Amino acid sequence: MDPDKRRLVYSRPKYDPLEDAIKKFEGSYEFLSNIFKSNVWLVDDEKPYPSVEHAFQASKTSDLVAREKIREEPSAIQSKKLARDFEISEQWRTQSQSIMEALVRDKFRRHRSLRRRLLQTGHVRLVYTNEHNDVLWGMCNGKGKNILGKLLEKVRDQIADGSEPRAWLKARVQLQASENCFWHIQPMKEDELLDVLEFSDKAIVSFGRADDANVRLNHPSISRLHAFLFADRLKGGMFMDLGTPNGCTVDGHKIEPFAAIAISPEHVRWFLCSILLFLLLSLPTLIGFVTFYKHFSNKNITGIATKPIRACSSFIV
Repeated sequence: MDPDKRRLVYSRPKYDPLEDAIKKFEGSYEFLSNIFKSNVWLVDDEKPYPSVEHAFQASKTSDLVAREKIREEPSAIQSKKLARDFEISEQWRTQSQSIMEALVRDKFRRHRSLRRRLLQTGHVRLVYTNEHNDVLWGMCNGKGKNILGKLLEKVRDQIADGSEPRAWLKARVQLQASENCFWHIQPMKEDELLDVLEFSDKAIVSFGRADDANVRLNHPSISRLHAFLFADRLKGGMFMDLGTPNGCTVDGHKIEPFAAIAISPEHVRWFLCSILLFLLLSLPTLIGFVTFYKHFSNKNITGIATKPIRACSSFIV
């Protein structure tokens, strides 16, 4: 080759697909880590765990004494070490990823400040990089499935589009099939009957100020998404306050946020129930008669049960 015609060829810099990703869940991004201190609840446990990691390790065993020991460990790392002393159930091995999803969702649903911080990460990739060869939940030396990072991204996207609360509930309860649900609400304002609200093919009915709430309650004390009525396949019709500032009361008692309560005193076959729901606002009274029932294949209804739900003053449904 003619030396005068030589040309230099520059190689392109190696592309790093994770260059703009959040790769370390520490410092200002420590809240993304499962060891971050934030109370969460296992689906079948009445007491909170101090972190997702604590709860996840406790879920490996059904032994209540063992769970309590794990819960009381001062750090998430210690809880993980302690869990190695207990036998892991076979059921857990097949459900570990769904358990993790329910716990991560619970973390961000119960803690509003963490939801905001997750949303503020924008659209960048979230990658749980580590040095202890965890290639299932994260990545090590550039390899791994990064299941935790992808789950966090999914939760973030659902917070942004408004679908996160329903996704959180679906991860925690066994909902009745939507096509088997029908809700009938007869609202009243003072003594005047208002238009009937009916919702078919919905296992969840939402209350709140948001435009997309199934039952809109346009009052300053009502949160954008305030409460759920939902059909639990195992427990029947349930009611839940969604951690709102003003809360809800049932039968004159303030209910715990995120604690689902039965809206019928007894469970009838296929959980047919009729409830009298009082929505007593500081403005003119709104009273609604709400009915939920299971459609039978032969369209026959076999039972009925009633129980009042009351919300008033600063505790608004």
